[in-house]
Amino acid sequence: QPQTPVRNLSITEIRPLSQIRFGASDAFGAKTANVAELRRVIPRNSPDGYAIPFYFYDEFMKFNGLYDQARNMMGQALFQSSPLFRDALLRRFQSALEDSPLPAWMTEDVNRLRASWRPNVTLRLRSSTNNEDLEGFNGAGLYSSYTHGRDEGPLEKSVKQVWASLWNYRAFEEREFWRIDHFSAAMGVLVHPNYTGEQANGVGVTTNIFDPAWEGHYVNVQVGENLVTNPEAGTTPEEYLIAELLGGSDEIQYIRFSNLLPRGETILTRTQALDLKIKMDMVHNHFRSLYQPSNWSSWAMEVEFKITDDGELLVKQARPWIFQ
Repeated sequence: QPQTPVRNLSITEIRPLSQIRFGASDAFGAKTANVAELRRVIPRNSPDGYAIPFYFYDEFMKFNGLYDQARNMMGQALFQSSPLFRDALLRRFQSALEDSPLPAWMTEDVNRLRASWRPNVTLRLRSSTNNEDLEGFNGAGLYSSYTHGRDEGPLEKSVKQVWASLWNYRAFEEREFWRIDHFSAAMGVLVHPNYTGEQANGVGVTTNIFDPAWEGHYVNVQVGENLVTNPEAGTTPEEYLIAELLGGSDEIQYIRFSNLLPRGETILTRTQALDLKIKMDMVHNHFRSLYQPSNWSSWAMEVEFKITDDGELLVKQARPWIFQ
């Protein structure tokens, strides 16, 4: 059955995360709304910034006639029958989108957004759609995020790159498979300062993914900026389960160790692992009250986190865990 994602176009201005609530995911995307909620539960351990709503993407597409271009592209017989031709045309369409101008009022708004930070601050622009980070479908890795450096010119360049990623081949094919309407899909942009030189990055799940009947949180973490979600060839991350025992103490059970460290060393110290567990518990309880799952025992949250260059925990994303 075809799916039509909800997109709320009634919010027409860029907003700080402090003014975005969980229910605004239909206007900014679930990623943005969930990061805004992270700011409420663990404000010292989550990114702060602003978000560009779906309205901007929709107005930009209409201003440049890009919806009509997309329909014409998708109506071609070779587009429908040839994956190679489809990939080539989607790449060309992405380039056309990136080369198209913003309406004058939108350029002014995006320039004001950039002026919210000092000129020497590098920004991270993250995709936030209405067809990812949802219960039952997380869409992880489908869309692209970009770092906007000081020498890259106007911020709108990176905004358009994020918007264009809605039309990459893999994302298009995934929406086709799930019968998600491409013209109801919409892209918001989450903007916050970029973090570099991290000591570690990883994902955590607020359940024992091997057997949810047993207590525990699962953590997968790797050294530096070698993403566990897209690891370099030949690298092995650190994996462990952490759970509170009957006596009140916490036990860490290591599944495997990173091959980027000397034997016997762990990426996270015990103190860092315990701090992460506390924050994951807080995230789990906060979002459980928001999502109101029908079965608490089979519901969990997945978080993406990093240890910054100064050793601080930063939880950069949270979404419902999809049980396999």
